[in-house]
Amino acid sequence: MDGPFLNECLYAGPSLHQKILEIFVRFRLFPVALVAYIEKAFLMIQVADSDPDSLRFL
Repeated sequence: MDGPFLNECLYAGPSLHQKILEIFVRFRLFPVALVAYIEKAFLMIQVADSDPDSLRFL
């Protein structure tokens, strides 16, 4: 096969092994836990032509 394998091209992200206990404790501290992947939802939001400057991120 020519070219790189898919696993070689994927972003692995940060290692959460050291933080896993802290993450579990946080889930137990509060009555509600939220987890979200908002990139796709954010890209679907319609913005008025006069408002894009107010939604800019640095």
